[in-house]
Amino acid sequence: MATLAVMNIKPQGKINNSIYIKLKWLMRVICALGGALFILTEGTPVFVGTLIAMFISFGLSIWHHKQIPTQFGDKLLAITLITFGIITTMPTISALGILYWATTPSVDFWHTTKRLL
Repeated sequence: MATLAVMNIKPQGKINNSIYIKLKWLMRVICALGGALFILTEGTPVFVGTLIAMFISFGLSIWHHKQIPTQFGDKLLAITLITFGIITTMPTISALGILYWATTPSVDFWHTTKRLL
């Protein structure tokens, strides 16, 4: 969801800081409750709702900041590929993610990621 949000939402810096903090905590609580409910029920609608809440949470972070490095979405996609390859035990996908990470230009990935969380 973070990759989709980074690639589709433009950073504009339009949300007031106090409102942003309250909305961000609200979305964190909703995501935590959705995750707990999904573990208990294993229901598809709960999973989809939690994914939408995560997309909104990342979208709020992106919309709040004035700018995000242009290559950040590509780096995040590479991390997603690597993680998916590790979780599904497919080393080829992980290797593709590593190659994609190495070919994209350098950005301050970890600092930007901390700001989005």
